[in-house]
Amino acid sequence: MNKHSIVLPQIVLASQSPRRGEILSRHGIAYEVVVPPNVRECSHGADEHLLVLLNAAAKAGAVAALRPDRIVLGADSVILLDGKVYGKPANLEDAYRMLRLFSGRTHKVLTGVALLRKSSAYRRIYLVSTEVRFRPFDEGRVREYLQRTFVLDKAGAYAVQENSELLVAEIHGDFDNIVGLPSEHLKEEILRAERYGA
Repeated sequence: MNKHSIVLPQIVLASQSPRRGEILSRHGIAYEVVVPPNVRECSHGADEHLLVLLNAAAKAGAVAALRPDRIVLGADSVILLDGKVYGKPANLEDAYRMLRLFSGRTHKVLTGVALLRKSSAYRRIYLVSTEVRFRPFDEGRVREYLQRTFVLDKAGAYAVQENSELLVAEIHGDFDNIVGLPSEHLKEEILRAERYGA
């Protein structure tokens, strides 16, 4: 069987994020959305790298209990600058404050990914990091960006896929990781989960 005839199984996405769904669709991965029930995300008390892994695993685990025969994908992303985690802004002024802090500097986008298949005891949890360097910009540029882009549902108060020319100078790593889900090697990981225990 050549790589062009491989059919990926439909997975279960443990997330309501439309951006994660768009990434899966763009890469030809069929999915069903199931919202993780009663999952309280960790926001402190752990190393930031461990934090996203724990949250991704918790989301996937809660849904895997409901869909034991299916491959479940959970993910969690944060922004890291100077050892501090930045999540979604509380309001526009908080978004403004974040973006001013990022001006002219390089931050990391960390995403924890969990792939679980309970019926075969398959469990794969990993971390992807992408570096983003912002241009130096003034207050006017930040205000312009916030007028043009809805950011209150986005970690770090920006969307790399929307009006990024106003902010972003360079990206090192997986672009999709900044959007919300690292796509590199994801198909291979899904196939590995499908074959495990078969």
